[in-house]
Amino acid sequence: MDTGVQTALIGAGAGLLSGGIASLVAPWVTWQLERRRQLHKDRLAMLAEWREGLREAESNSPQMDRLRSFLTTPWYKTLRPHLNPSLRDDLELTPILAGSIGTPVIKYRQDVAVLLNDEIDRIAKEWDMA
Repeated sequence: MDTGVQTALIGAGAGLLSGGIASLVAPWVTWQLERRRQLHKDRLAMLAEWREGLREAESNSPQMDRLRSFLTTPWYKTLRPHLNPSLRDDLELTPILAGSIGTPVIKYRQDVAVLLNDEIDRIAKEWDMA
């Protein structure tokens, strides 16, 4: 085989190989970019839902006995896995001891709202959405 044919075959083989690799890599890169865009969009939607749910819970639950009614709402159920475990336990397991003997962890409705709002802000910063 002369060198011209060898050069042509090597060039064709290299072109075929690089084209094959590019055809495999390009869709993967596109998929990764789309996945990140969707994750960003989903996270923005969750943050907005949590903030709106917290606003509604504050305005709809003026009495202490109804304070934790938000624990059964869909927005809280999506927020729950992202909460700091100690805060989640305080909200779900610690009774409000307003007027009782003892030191309450969470005493007023505003405290719960502030704690949850701070936690939502922390999650937003963690996700680089703040």
